[in-house]
Amino acid sequence: MVQPILHLKTAGRPRNFDPDAALRAARDEFWRKGYEQTSLDDLIAAMGISRSSFYACFTSKRATLAYALTLYTDEMMTRLNAIVAAEPNPLLALRATLVAIADVNGGRSGCFLANCISEFGPQDREIDRIIQTHVTQIEALLSGLIRALEKPDPKGLSRVLIALVLGVISLRKSGLAPAEVLATLQAGMNTVL
Repeated sequence: MVQPILHLKTAGRPRNFDPDAALRAARDEFWRKGYEQTSLDDLIAAMGISRSSFYACFTSKRATLAYALTLYTDEMMTRLNAIVAAEPNPLLALRATLVAIADVNGGRSGCFLANCISEFGPQDREIDRIIQTHVTQIEALLSGLIRALEKPDPKGLSRVLIALVLGVISLRKSGLAPAEVLATLQAGMNTVL
């Protein structure tokens, strides 16, 4: 698990809120608006906590983003690993994994990770490290499935599939209908595999 620079503070008075629920609300607010467009007041209101509780637990807007992105990537990897574990056929597992990453019915909000890649690029070292770690984990998961299919160059093919999924997510974000997003993803997978 990737750890942000700062860890949630635990000392002091007992909390009268659920930090995980507050963090998920923060993630959703950042996901909807982006980091720069999310004001501290917007963030605190979305989290449903007081300003003092926010600072006592999360310390800053920037630290909250790191926590939220780590939460997102951890939950995504848990979901993807469960998909792979549940499907013994590596081709079906690979397809199901790519469909899950693309989230074809996810609407125009895009992907939280992809949105952070676009907004931050490599400018923020900690956010970049969380992103790079997650991409490496997905690449390893896909490479393992491709290796099980006995395809050549599993690492190279996994990178092509990651690029395909990111492109499909962009098409979804631009307003392409879910059925067309899925058809595009399937056509790309058929071409690559």
